[in-house]
Amino acid sequence: MPNLTYTFGGKSYEIIEEPKRGEQLLRDFKHCEETKDWTTIKNRITNGLEFGWLKEVDYVLGENKTRYKDKWERGKKEGFNKEVDGFW
Repeated sequence: MPNLTYTFGGKSYEIIEEPKRGEQLLRDFKHCEETKDWTTIKNRITNGLEFGWLKEVDYVLGENKTRYKDKWERGKKEGFNKEVDGFW
């Protein structure tokens, strides 16, 4: 079974856990969205990345959910140069 993915703040995260735990984590994220508990979502993402049960997988942009590997890939398509324009 493939790992579940959660998208927040323009980024997608892969939940690296056993299936039942991953499903519960996804439900928790969705519940936090419904209650507008953005701080908890940000904290869980931070902890998930630090402890290895969450991995950033790509960069999502706009209404049509265009996916890029990272911000620099997006920047190249939009004409940005990371050496000149810096980190935006």
